[in-house]
Amino acid sequence: ELAWAGTEHRPVVAVIGDSTFAHSGLSALISTVYNKGAGTVCVLDNRTTAMTGRQGNPFNGETLQHRPSRELDLESVLHAIGVPDVRTVDPNDMKAVRLALREATRSDELSVIVFRSPCVLIDRIRKPAYAVADTCTACGVCTTLGCPAIAKTEDGHAVIDDGMCIGCGQCEQYCAFKSIASTAKEGE
Repeated sequence: ELAWAGTEHRPVVAVIGDSTFAHSGLSALISTVYNKGAGTVCVLDNRTTAMTGRQGNPFNGETLQHRPSRELDLESVLHAIGVPDVRTVDPNDMKAVRLALREATRSDELSVIVFRSPCVLIDRIRKPAYAVADTCTACGVCTTLGCPAIAKTEDGHAVIDDGMCIGCGQCEQYCAFKSIASTAKEGE
């Protein structure tokens, strides 16, 4: 913050996983609170240590040996160290994510947003796939999500590979033309 004194700058946003936060991010955040720092820290809480083989961590209540342990309450820890603005958001809810980020980054104080959703590699619950209707306008917004199940046809229209789609529904939320919908039948 001192380096930026007297300058115009964009909000500072940091992104860290729940396990890395438990092992090395917490001490940095304590220092930020202590030094009255500002910015937004996004903790991606997927209930595992995904980058190194899905081990347990202090925030999911499982040891590295896959034994049950005490599950630390992430939000309570954040409040206890003095973070003034703590929010928990479902990362699959596009409107909630955008609202939380907009509000947090407009603030002049420190904020932490916990994005909580189980890792799809652990959950393994496959919801019905989504499909693109003929009303697709080829705007390309859904392809910007980075979803491996969404591709463009030669004429620019979106297509969803139902074998790769896990049914999260984010593409449907981003389609302003309502051209993407679940393939689930009524009552499923």
